[in-house]
Amino acid sequence: MQINSAFSVVAPIDTVWDTIMDFERVAGCVPGARILNKLSDDAYQVGMTVKLGPVNMQYKGLLNVIERNAAEHRAVLGGKAQETRGQGTAEATVTLELTEEAGGTTRGTVNAELSLSGKAAAMGKGVIGSVTEQMMALFASNLQAMITAPKLDDPGLGLRNNGRRVLTYADLRSTFEDPDGRDPSRTIELHLTGHMEKFAWSFDGMKFSDAQPLRFNYGERLRIVLVNDTMM
Repeated sequence: MQINSAFSVVAPIDTVWDTIMDFERVAGCVPGARILNKLSDDAYQVGMTVKLGPVNMQYKGLLNVIERNAAEHRAVLGGKAQETRGQGTAEATVTLELTEEAGGTTRGTVNAELSLSGKAAAMGKGVIGSVTEQMMALFASNLQAMITAPKLDDPGLGLRNNGRRVLTYADLRSTFEDPDGRDPSRTIELHLTGHMEKFAWSFDGMKFSDAQPLRFNYGERLRIVLVNDTMM
């Protein structure tokens, strides 16, 4: 089964390439995906949860980097996985290519040769293609948020270049030394949303029952960015 999709982000092509090639970091951008273990720079044990129609499919398997060409911004990945609660399998060879477009935009094309068995195979190409497009849209949104630098040093509207020094979040410093010292391996950005008339609050505009759990690895150091999109 051939599945083709594409995405676009506003960022330099080299920045997008470097971010995507950091698999442990970028895995958080793919809905339902997680890196379970890094076996080498080109091999990872992965887990994946995908909702196909009314069925939630959970897979566990291996992801291998078959080809990685930084000069051409092209990579070929191979993956094999098996259902954790069934006999179904999934095997794919994925080709990723990045190209530069006008306006500082990077476009990515993803071509996958997919082979399925079990319940997922019965869903058909139409359902699988639709789910792929939804996942790709979420991936692009998450990737854009990840590579967009936070504007912690921006004073805000009406306070820029007014001749006075304006304190910003970038001026905040801890009075204690960092006991860990590691840089965060990835960033999770959460948007606080709400309905002011109903006094209903949520993260990323989703109901709690529809949200996927945030999975943290033991000993991992990560940065959580909270963005207040409400009027409060």
